[in-house]
Amino acid sequence: MLYKTDFWKNGEVKKYNFEFDSRCPDSIYIPQIKKALEESTSNSLLQQKDCTWAFLGDGRDGYTADRYLFWTSLDTNKVGAGKQIPVLIQTGDGKYYVSETTTGERTKKSEPHKGETYIAVSEQITSRIEYKKFLKAEAKYSTLEEAYDAYIEALAKDEYKGVREKCS
Repeated sequence: MLYKTDFWKNGEVKKYNFEFDSRCPDSIYIPQIKKALEESTSNSLLQQKDCTWAFLGDGRDGYTADRYLFWTSLDTNKVGAGKQIPVLIQTGDGKYYVSETTTGERTKKSEPHKGETYIAVSEQITSRIEYKKFLKAEAKYSTLEEAYDAYIEALAKDEYKGVREKCS
């Protein structure tokens, strides 16, 4: 989906580190991603109501494996900051993982929403080493279907009862 956007095609974001979180108010990038989703003929988890997702990683050419899609069925704005949540992760080279992140508060730095806060799918991640800590071999799956089933199983655990209740 990311590669279908104009900002990706024109090289605008091919810098070392990027983060596009679906909860970011008035992002110039999120509407383009959502437009690509609408134009897609496939059914995507990113289209689920109230889910939160983020594209994160290294935008430079040759670093496809260091790009990530983090997805959760939870509305992180309802969950709140500093809460542990399960996430399904797809790497840029097509691998799937189920992991856990801690939600993080962000403050919008530009107008018209300057100073407005939102809750991102994870705390701030700034290096490849930090991204890789979420990719555990024992939580690696061959297909999206296997990863989704594992995510649903993880979400059902008692430790996530509080975040589930905030989103119901």
